[in-house]
Amino acid sequence: GYSARMERWPGTDLIELVARLRAGAGFLSVAREMLDAEAEASAIDDDALFPAAEAQSLDRVAAEAELLAWSASGYRVTPFWDVEFPMQLREIHEMPPLIWTRGTLLARDDGVCVVGTRNPSAKGRAYAATVATGLANRNITVVSGLAAGIDTVAHTAALDAGGRTVAVIGTGIAQT
Repeated sequence: GYSARMERWPGTDLIELVARLRAGAGFLSVAREMLDAEAEASAIDDDALFPAAEAQSLDRVAAEAELLAWSASGYRVTPFWDVEFPMQLREIHEMPPLIWTRGTLLARDDGVCVVGTRNPSAKGRAYAATVATGLANRNITVVSGLAAGIDTVAHTAALDAGGRTVAVIGTGIAQT
């Protein structure tokens, strides 16, 4: 469950982070600057981290219930400060504060995205399969969406070659 993952980052815990996100706190740019600067915990101003939530009451009970529901559904919630949070996500402009995962999460995972059309030609399918198989044979994770077409070909070929894949779901894991 989520309770085992409640490692602390300056001034917050997982329940507080979810509560602040639920309250509309806009902390991403500040958190990014702090991570880039590798600021020490004692030097971080918690009020600056979550400025939008200051005037709002935080509902920790609802946040904890949400975390429990995700855990009960088999999802792991990993905050940006966790040592297993993927390094590549920390490097993007709008780093997500949390990620929801199933399966094995690796903080350092060499991966290449293989994406394309939902209606590929036979040549496109063959090319995607060749690329994904080659990556898997070199122990490079194939990253793709879960759409029909090239995404599916890439995952299937990598798995058939005994490789690792990561599926990124753009609509969120609770969407059907």
